[in-house]
Amino acid sequence: MTITTISKWGNSKGIHLPKKQLEQIGIFEERQQVTISVEGNRIVIEKYEEQSPLAKRFSGFDLDQYFAQFDANESLEFDAGQPQGREQI
Repeated sequence: MTITTISKWGNSKGIHLPKKQLEQIGIFEERQQVTISVEGNRIVIEKYEEQSPLAKRFSGFDLDQYFAQFDANESLEFDAGQPQGREQI
């Protein structure tokens, strides 16, 4: 635990965060983004890890659950029928 003082920074208030404590949550660089939330009478600061657009798209997608619907011995191939035009097989 660290005791610090709230200071005035322009029209806002600020605190200095010890380097050692920032490193404990994985913040090693300046200008690292964080999330700030209020939980009861606490201010919680967490490292913000932005996801790539692809990771966001698949967020919450459970591959194990998806593949569980297929029998392990069942082929995932399917017959699309006879060629209808000038397809090459």
